[in-house]
Amino acid sequence: MIIYRGDQYAVPFIIRLGNSIVTPEMVDDVRIQIGNDLREQSVQSLTYNPEKNSWDFYVTEEFTRKFAKGSVPYQIGVKIGSEIRHSAQGTLRIDDNIIKAEWSDE
Repeated sequence: MIIYRGDQYAVPFIIRLGNSIVTPEMVDDVRIQIGNDLREQSVQSLTYNPEKNSWDFYVTEEFTRKFAKGSVPYQIGVKIGSEIRHSAQGTLRIDDNIIKAEWSDE
């Protein structure tokens, strides 16, 4: 997966446990961390998109600009009852856009 510096959108994560895609009904909580930014379903900073079966980590223009070109680690955690499971650490590639100017609110 690639994030471009200056972009703003939902980064989709499809989470699987075994052969099943994880939905909100299956878990007590979901966490996704990109770099130092942790989002959780339980505090509504992470949302589930039923049309894509993805957990959406919304990134802003400011968020994506703070990363240098290269890569940033991410990890996913799920809580089911008293069980807590974490994925292996993954890596998102960070690349530059040709357009560097920030959007104005005008």
